Amino acid sequence: MDPVKQEVGASQGRALKREEASAAVHKRQRVAHSSTVVLTPLSGVGGDYPAAYLLEIDGASILLDVGADLAEMQDPAPLQQLRAIAPRVDAVLISQGGLRWMGGLPYAVAHLGLDAPVYATLPTVKMGTMASYDAYCALRRQVGRVPYTLNEVDAAFDRIVQLKYSQTVRLSGRAA
Repeated sequence: MDPVKQEVGASQGRALKREEASAAVHKRQRVAHSSTVVLTPLSGVGGDYPAAYLLEIDGASILLDVGADLAEMQDPAPLQQLRAIAPRVDAVLISQGGLRWMGGLPYAVAHLGLDAPVYATLPTVKMGTMASYDAYCALRRQVGRVPYTLNEVDAAFDRIVQLKYSQTVRLSGRAA
């Protein structure tokens, strides 16, 4: 074989071995720093159902949205599954301001024991507050009763930590 081809082949072989060794080191680092991540849909899977998902990362529980529609607000039984997880929720992240994403927040805070910090952007909080007031008034007119009061709406929204768009926040406790 030509000595030049041998040298090129050997050089390529050494480069390949270095890449393999580097990949093995990175793989070990990824394994050493891996996390256990579980995403449990509570509602919102398919269709136009209200959104609520429990994201668990290494023992920290983060509730993604607390949605409820007008039907669930008339009969909050579907929200009852939150009662079992509410005490272990470390943080709540609200993605949008409609009822589908945060309509169940007043009920969950007032009646299900949800007391974790809630995070949302200012526009999301404002839209969610107005949507919750509107839903309260609509239910009151349609069926005459609402499973929470306007004071409970205010209390739930007053506790939200308002964020700027794309603001980075370090969560505390187990959610850190």
